[in-house]
Amino acid sequence: MTQTREHLAIPELLRVKHGIVALTKTDLIDDTEWLELMGLDVVRQVQAEMVRRVATHTERQGTITVGVAGDLFDSSRPYTARLLESLDEQRVIRRVGGERVLRSPVAHTSP
Repeated sequence: MTQTREHLAIPELLRVKHGIVALTKTDLIDDTEWLELMGLDVVRQVQAEMVRRVATHTERQGTITVGVAGDLFDSSRPYTARLLESLDEQRVIRRVGGERVLRSPVAHTSP
């Protein structure tokens, strides 16, 4: 949803580093399947933004490490390591020693 993308862009524009995504007024929606789809859409968009940030950093710097990604998301090592492993599995990046490099410049384009 376009509005969701716009709302997710606001914290970045304001340089907000931490936040919680909440779907509000869900009690007004009777269709639970539609509500579930909206939640999945938000998750997909947040994941796409994380991929974009990792890819942008890696494109600019040449590599990214778990520590640098942790700083990028202000997150702990276990969560950041799992994020990078997931991006390895999605073939966005690949591991070279203790670093990751982009597989290709187009691998991180958003849907």
